[in-house]
Parts: sequence; structure tokens; C-alpha cells
Amino acid sequence: MIAEVKKQFPNSRIRYVVNTHNHFDHLGGLRTYVAEGATVITEDKNREFYKNVVLAPQSRTLLPDRLSQRPFAPTGPGQLMLQTYSD
Repeated sequence: MIAEVKKQFPNSRIRYVVNTHNHFDHLGGLRTYVAEGATVITEDKNREFYKNVVLAPQSRTLLPDRLSQRPFAPTGPGQLMLQTYSD
């Protein structure tokens, strides 16, 4: 999907990914979008789970993904990588 977006809109970037809830079938690829620089938008009740598990900087040595290979990965998700809403 990312490659197709880049192909169709070469001078644009994916800035946001809206994630409705934290089931595994809705989280697939989320870390890859964050590695591309996208900010995740999700409900406030998901904040801690996303920060501590989904976007956490723990090592992924067996199957490293793009986010774990980025220079900023050890610092965890930055403020601009996760925005939440409550209403």
C-alpha cells in the first residue's frame, strides 16, 4: 500500500493513519507506517497499549521491522507519532 501511494503521489507523504481499535487485524502494518513518518490517530483508551506494546522500542531481532531499524526506534514513539482523542 505504501509503495502504491508513493507511486500515485510521488511528492506527498503519508502523514496520518487512523486506527479504530487495537485488535490484531487492525494493527497489521501500523509500525511500518510509523517508520515512514506517519502519526497514528486512535482513541485515548489505546494510548498506553500503543506506547508500551505496539510502538514500543523493544528489540525485534528475529524478524526486525522497519520501525525497529530506524535510528529513532530506541527512544520509542515520539509525541508526533501518536495522537489520541476522547470524544
